[in-house]
Amino acid sequence: MNSNMGDGNGKLWYGPQYHQIYLKEGDIIDPSNKWVVVDEHPDSMNDGCFFTNMTTSSPSYVDLPGTMHNNACGYGFADGHSEIKKWNHEMKSNITYSRSWAPKGKGAKADWLWHQERSSAPRK
Repeated sequence: MNSNMGDGNGKLWYGPQYHQIYLKEGDIIDPSNKWVVVDEHPDSMNDGCFFTNMTTSSPSYVDLPGTMHNNACGYGFADGHSEIKKWNHEMKSNITYSRSWAPKGKGAKADWLWHQERSSAPRK
């Protein structure tokens, strides 16, 4: 689940002053553009939250999105629709049970910004 949805788990390492935290459905300004659940890559499954670093525009995944759909990932949005995001670069596809991975290649930044934009909004 998107760590920006709800309150709990002491999840905001970089603080809520940088982005919105959605405590209730009415807090989400554009629910068609904010994801709630995601297919997480097996190598980063360690808790119930999917953390997204909202303080950088450089690809910097805390948890890894999945690649289980031919280098694509399923997202469920707050308005109830779902999407399959086809990655523009090669995401980590093999399962190694290791968290060491950094996105590389053409399209990595565009993919990161797509994910980040749909995770939260800047703090108002």
